[in-house]
Amino acid sequence: MAGRGRQLKKVATPFPSVDLILFENRPHWWIRIWNKERRQSFFRSTETVDEQKAMALLPELYQQYLQDPEANSKEDTHTVPELIDAFIAHHEARVQRREIEFKTWDAKKCSLKTGMLRYIVEFGYLRAKELNLKKDVSHYPGWRISLGYKHSRVKLEVKIIKEFANWLFKNGYIKDGTCNIQVPRQTHEAREEEDGSAKSFTEEQVTLIREELERLVEVSEGSEETKWFQILCYYELMLEAGTRTDELYHWEWRDIKMKPSGEVLVDVRKSKTGRRNTIFMSEVPHKLRNLYKSKNIELKSTTSLWIDVGTQKQWSKQFISGRFRRILTAVGLGLDYRMYCCRSTHITRSLKRGVGTFLLSKNLGTSELMITRYYEDIQIEHEAMALLGTGVKKPDLILSKPVKEVFVPLV
Repeated sequence: MAGRGRQLKKVATPFPSVDLILFENRPHWWIRIWNKERRQSFFRSTETVDEQKAMALLPELYQQYLQDPEANSKEDTHTVPELIDAFIAHHEARVQRREIEFKTWDAKKCSLKTGMLRYIVEFGYLRAKELNLKKDVSHYPGWRISLGYKHSRVKLEVKIIKEFANWLFKNGYIKDGTCNIQVPRQTHEAREEEDGSAKSFTEEQVTLIREELERLVEVSEGSEETKWFQILCYYELMLEAGTRTDELYHWEWRDIKMKPSGEVLVDVRKSKTGRRNTIFMSEVPHKLRNLYKSKNIELKSTTSLWIDVGTQKQWSKQFISGRFRRILTAVGLGLDYRMYCCRSTHITRSLKRGVGTFLLSKNLGTSELMITRYYEDIQIEHEAMALLGTGVKKPDLILSKPVKEVFVPLV
């Protein structure tokens, strides 16, 4: 009985010296056959969690035992969906014993049924003996995120799958319970975009940050002047292009096409939503190019926009974010804002100018649903102004989200 745990339930059967047993660490009903001559118990798994089904399988399994008493029960025929059902049944019993809360059991059930089960069916991992958790499930987080699920949801599902893998190993269904699933690290920007918690700078705050950067460029000398000028360019590009901070950091000169009119087309190669083109108006790339030419730096196609003019190596992300954090602290915005707020500011400005959500979402590499969900008030305000034929919001106009009214017909 090693590995099966303590006996939870025993049911008598019509056959002599044969009982149905339910063990703590085994999800299915087992048949225990007592051999009086050898004074030894023999076990056969019914491979079902239902007591009535187990009783119906009893005659067949008993005949198999009589034909070959030494044969062991074959457990390698279990399918993963069956084991998921058994795992859920095991935790449902724990809920009834008040060992865990119902919401914990419901989370495990939903994660395995809608996530893990769908994954193994789609990729063909049906048999438990064929499932190698070290490599077969390693791409699960990326697959779920590609379907549009939130990072927090995927992280919870991975935790439950690891618990399921440990349960399979503990009960002897798999030989190795190592579950090699790495959840991609989520940046502050991605978390804010997912939760809709990013703030937008007001026009006064935008001007205040720009003036502080320009002041530091004027008072600094040598390499410090160049560094602050680069941070100023980074800030201006974030406002004008509206890209994510990580995307802007990876821009190279081969990705940028500039026109004399100020139109800039960028091939965004590295993005969490896939490769895309971004178009905007800006003079900042011309300023950066002139800066590097004045320092006698040869710009290759693969050269980054953000390099140290001394070593000609790319600045680290920590250097750029640290410098911008100093600016936000200097102007009194350090605790509530971050560089990603420039993206929200760009979206707010674009909506106020009348840019459609479809074009804006394609240009920024996001979804229309995200823009509509978190910037609905700005859209309503702009559309109300267009409806009134004025660019000034009337003080007596109350703009709010539409409220559904239910009209009850008079009888």
